[in-house]
Amino acid sequence: MVCDSKGYCGHYKDRPQSSAYNPDQLIKPDECDPEHYLYFHSSGQVRAREGLSVEDREVATETIRVFGLNESSLPGARRKALEAYKQRFRDDLEVLSSWSKGDRLKYLQSEVEYTRWDPYATTIKHFLEKTN
Repeated sequence: MVCDSKGYCGHYKDRPQSSAYNPDQLIKPDECDPEHYLYFHSSGQVRAREGLSVEDREVATETIRVFGLNESSLPGARRKALEAYKQRFRDDLEVLSSWSKGDRLKYLQSEVEYTRWDPYATTIKHFLEKTN
């Protein structure tokens, strides 16, 4: 899904008042999986993944900065989307720990697929992966 916001994403990085950046230091989603670099925390913040090499951490951090991925409204919107998801599936999430690992994994995979096209789906996905 392409972001059409003027406050972040591609328009943000290309605005006249943008600070300089090196395109070679940005994640290229047609070449690499952004999830290797980025973790969408349940707080709504986008963070560089733990355990990255120094070079990959710089790419993650620069991508977050250049695309404005933590700009004002985004963390709150991500957190709100996750809270709405958690409310809808509260009962399932509360008993999840009592399920067998195989059942939990099947459930989590189905939920990732089910929410795939929801706004801020990656935040929900990363929350579910951490739940496992």
